[in-house]
Amino acid sequence: MAQHREQLAKRAAARGKYSPLYRRLAGTEGPNWRVSFSEIETILGFTLPDSARLHRPWWANQSRGGGHSHSLAWQAAGWRTSEVDLDAETLIFQRIQTETDHPVAGGRKNIAREAAANGKYALLYKSLSTRPGSRWRTTFSEIEAVLGFKLPPSARHHRPWWANQRHGGGLGHSLAWQAAGWQTAQVDLAAETLVFEREEGVGPPTGQAKSTRPFVLARDFPAMDMGPWPEDFAVRREEIYDDRE
Repeated sequence: MAQHREQLAKRAAARGKYSPLYRRLAGTEGPNWRVSFSEIETILGFTLPDSARLHRPWWANQSRGGGHSHSLAWQAAGWRTSEVDLDAETLIFQRIQTETDHPVAGGRKNIAREAAANGKYALLYKSLSTRPGSRWRTTFSEIEAVLGFKLPPSARHHRPWWANQRHGGGLGHSLAWQAAGWQTAQVDLAAETLVFEREEGVGPPTGQAKSTRPFVLARDFPAMDMGPWPEDFAVRREEIYDDRE
């Protein structure tokens, strides 16, 4: 039952209004992350509500009932807030401690993969996850064919759009290839081409495709043990679907 509630919380966070923050934290390593309100807004792609700048409780780690969708975003990813400074508009995210470091590392990878598999760039993630070889030279148009939609204008005008975000965090598109075990290289905006290079020791050996098998959520994305949720934990329907158009 506890694992079911935990999995439900992760799904809600991955699909909710604050899902970019969830994905960013899911791919972030280290015990602490000091960040400003403006940096969080850049990650989210929208301005925080006035209450986030005026009322410290907006940043509270909800201990009962699951809280609001913004607190669910960081807690479902395994983090809690600390040292909120409304005057300086900064705070620190602290990783929720577990018994050992190893399960935490594995859990972060699983969360990142689940976020990538359910995100806007999921088709790119899935394509790279099963792709053989160690290099893939491709074009922007080929990537668009995989995705089924056009890349944003920034992908054609700004090289940083293709950057490999530190520790596989950052925005949904970079999470898609990094969670699959790849990195970008040789980005040519003029020719609209780039090379994906497989991270060493990740994925199938060169020239061998990974065998396909049915997708099973419990097996392929096992829940990360972050401790029990309160018994009265609940997620409102509005929090699960608050960003669905």
